[in-house]
Amino acid sequence: MATNIKINIVEPGTPPSPTPVDPGIDPAVPNTGLFTHGIGGPEATIIIVSIVAVLAIAAAAILYYRKKHSKNSKTNKFADAINVVKAKKKVSIPLAALALVVSLGTLTALLVNAGKSNTNAVEGDTENSLTVTESSEDLTIEVGDTPVFAVLPVELTVEEATAAGYTLTAFTEDTNLVSTTDNTNIIPMVAADEGELVALADNTYGLALDNKPASKDEEVYTTLSTDAENPTFITDKDYEETKENDKTTIYYGFYITPDTPKGTYEGSEITYSAEANRADLATVTFDSNGLNFDGDKTTNVVRYDRTETEKTELYSHTPNVNDAGEQTPGEMYPIGLDKTFVYEFADATEVNLNIVKIEADGTCEENSGQYFSFWQGSHPDYAAVNNWESGVKVDGSDGKYIFGKSRSWSMNTTVQGSALTFAYTTSDHRGSYCDNSGYGYYAIITATDADGNPAYAMGNAQYSGEYQTPATTEYDNYEFFGWSLDPNATSAEYTDAADIETNMPLNAGEKVTLYAVWSPVVNLSYDGNNATAGSMESTSYNGDTPTTVTLAHKDIIAGDNIDLYAPNYKKTGYGFAGWSTDQNAWEDLTDDDESDDPVIYGPNQSFTMTKDIAIEAAEGKDTLYAVWVPAEQNNGTPVSLQDWQGCSTLTPTTYSAETGTLAVGKNTITALTDSRDGNIYTVARLADGNCWMTENLRLDNNA
Repeated sequence: MATNIKINIVEPGTPPSPTPVDPGIDPAVPNTGLFTHGIGGPEATIIIVSIVAVLAIAAAAILYYRKKHSKNSKTNKFADAINVVKAKKKVSIPLAALALVVSLGTLTALLVNAGKSNTNAVEGDTENSLTVTESSEDLTIEVGDTPVFAVLPVELTVEEATAAGYTLTAFTEDTNLVSTTDNTNIIPMVAADEGELVALADNTYGLALDNKPASKDEEVYTTLSTDAENPTFITDKDYEETKENDKTTIYYGFYITPDTPKGTYEGSEITYSAEANRADLATVTFDSNGLNFDGDKTTNVVRYDRTETEKTELYSHTPNVNDAGEQTPGEMYPIGLDKTFVYEFADATEVNLNIVKIEADGTCEENSGQYFSFWQGSHPDYAAVNNWESGVKVDGSDGKYIFGKSRSWSMNTTVQGSALTFAYTTSDHRGSYCDNSGYGYYAIITATDADGNPAYAMGNAQYSGEYQTPATTEYDNYEFFGWSLDPNATSAEYTDAADIETNMPLNAGEKVTLYAVWSPVVNLSYDGNNATAGSMESTSYNGDTPTTVTLAHKDIIAGDNIDLYAPNYKKTGYGFAGWSTDQNAWEDLTDDDESDDPVIYGPNQSFTMTKDIAIEAAEGKDTLYAVWVPAEQNNGTPVSLQDWQGCSTLTPTTYSAETGTLAVGKNTITALTDSRDGNIYTVARLADGNCWMTENLRLDNNA
């Protein structure tokens, strides 16, 4: 199926030829009914003539019968009719023959019509072939002294029903008519009658798939492919039962300027095709999660078939260990992780697990909540943190193995069957030396069949679609980590196409969405926020040679641990409460509007950079301002820290382990003057009811 688009550009008031289309009104859609070539087509004429002939013959027979037997009684009419047929063979036989000819003509016409439709079926697997109705489009645009934006809708009809849904695509073989220079991926589809590109090509904004565009500036356009093997994805009836004559409308937008030469422009031929989905395939939708793929697509769909791979050995390990079993330099075993993986093998009778603990730079406390476990069979719905009780027992423990105090160990075990589910978790437990330690695990997973031969791992064979890596973003600098089932993840479960094909378990007909895991790369700096003394400069000496640097944090991404610096600033009459990206943090904290209460990072605080914070920093909130609290006074006299009795009057603060921040609010913190040295210190009341000087509170993930 193909669509030819013709654009008629005329001056206002030009006699219609064909009928002009008001740019503000959708042009009439093509006929998509039974007659795929129009109501005046030859097959339509045959059908209509045949029907008229049948009706005429029937009417003639009735008149003849009534004329010959109008005088017979009602009781004898049926018997007389039989006798007439027997006696009048010369009449009945020609009538029957004529009726047969008409019927055959009608059937032939239907077959002709069906045959013409079938010539447009998708080439290739005939079981997947569907028919898309063809059409030609004609749009007249009147251009005066101002530019005109007009929209031409094209309605496509997939005529056959399919229980598994279908994929509708489009492409053009005319590479000269597809833009390769416009970074907005606009499609100049039109050329002059002579075939040469003209000014119209630079003013054509085409192919909007999801919604009718209201202007040329909407971000709803996509590139029309010139590759029949990788056509433009138009719509996907994603494993949903579809009925006959299912319709889809796409839109071509045209922005015509007054200097465009008037005349008729022929568009390139656009070929549409529909292919029925295979119900046994799994669909993976890649969501860029804020990034862009090539062509500004925010999602990308790939279908996979589950099959055996060439691998007989698979690797499983914590994020700070690589496939070679080596500890990644600078990478720590992250806290708050909860992952479950499934490893499957073809024709296997048992799965073998060889696991080692990577030697740590410290020891872990018993029952610290850091453990792994595994199960016989495929259980992708198991969550490590909730289901370890049902896991296979290891060294006498109940379904789990805590990493324990030993600095390193190794073990081998066998699980019956062809699949193994492996999980590990790290809790939010504070005080354990394991937290953010260099330790971790590394496992080699193999399997054998009934004859003891190595079994091949199951993987995902790509069937349709193309794996893409998000390539551009609104931020100038970012890091893409991979993919996760969790849109808020800061670490990837699958890093690339090979990882997904080998390690991601998929079932027939399953639909999975993987979200891009990424982070902007940002820098954080400090600002004294009207401090009266001090700076964040630090001087070190190499012998007698001083080197002075300004304290800051460079090249930070989500997941990085940041140790904030203590302030070197002072402000007369104020105490330092912490750091905030809100320059007016104290005013916003103490007003009556709680909706703008800022996040305040305590002095010396250590926290893990989250994706949200990194995005805020990339958007401009990359400066930490000093938060100053005015010293408390009593009738103009500073309140002494040593004499203060107001702890019970303060509202308790809370600490957020998730963000690593001190959650303060109105009346939760005050500033008091030390009578010994005259310095001003801020004091906060904690949840336990006690008050502490904030500079003595580390307020970090290990506190």
